[in-house]
Amino acid sequence: MTSLRLENVRVRFGGVDALAGVDVRIDSGMVVGLIGPNGAGKTTLVNVTTGIVPPAAGSIRLGDVRLDGKRPYQIARCGIARTYQNIRLFGALDVESNVRAGAIRRADLDPAAIGALLERVGMPEADLRATASSLAYGDQRRLEIARALASGPAILMLDEPAAGMNPSETQALASLVRSIARDGIGVLLIEHDVGLVRKICDRVTVLNFGTVLAEGSPDEIVRDPAVIEAYLGTAV
Repeated sequence: MTSLRLENVRVRFGGVDALAGVDVRIDSGMVVGLIGPNGAGKTTLVNVTTGIVPPAAGSIRLGDVRLDGKRPYQIARCGIARTYQNIRLFGALDVESNVRAGAIRRADLDPAAIGALLERVGMPEADLRATASSLAYGDQRRLEIARALASGPAILMLDEPAAGMNPSETQALASLVRSIARDGIGVLLIEHDVGLVRKICDRVTVLNFGTVLAEGSPDEIVRDPAVIEAYLGTAV
C-alpha cells in the first residue's frame, strides 16, 4: 500500500498562513474528501503537494519518497497527478495530444491505450483529432481526468471535478472515481457537493482558515457541530 502523507504542512503568503500545520493522509484505494469554505486552503493543499507552491514547514511524502523540495515534473514522475478547479487543457491541441501530455511516466501510450483511457472516463466515441477547445464542457472535464490518469498515478488529486456538471454527469463521475479507487489509486476529492462527497468518499477532512477543523467518515462529518457551524449551515 502506498500512502501520501502531509505532516504539519505550513504555507505562507506574505504574513498569512494559507495552511497552518495541516496533516492529511491518502492511502491506496481510498477516496478522501477535502471540503471547507472558499479560502479554507483546499487548492493550496493540492498546489503544495504538486510543487506549485513551496511549504514553509512540514513534510510531504509518497511512500518513502519525500516530495517537498522537488519540482512539479519530478513530483509527477513520482506518481502524483492532478486536475484543476478551472480546466487547464491545451485548447488548441487535439484530444490525443492532450492525453499524451499527461503520460510523463509512460512511453507506451499508443492510440489503443489512449482510446481505453477515454472510454474509461466516459468518452468512448471521442474524435482523437478534435481540438480540446471544441469539446462540450463535460467532455473537457473528462478529458482532463484522462490526461491525469495517463501518467499511471499512485495518487490522483481532483479539484472540484463536478463543477458545472449536470446530475447525470455527476453520477457518472461518482462511478468513475470509485472505479479509480478500486484499481488501487488513492484519490483526493475537493468538492462542494456534499451529497457527492457522502456518496463516494471513505474519509473526509474539513479545512477552515488553513487548519484541519475535523476528520472522519462522511456521516460523522455532516453531523459534526463545528463543521455545521463553519461550513454546512445545517446537518445533511
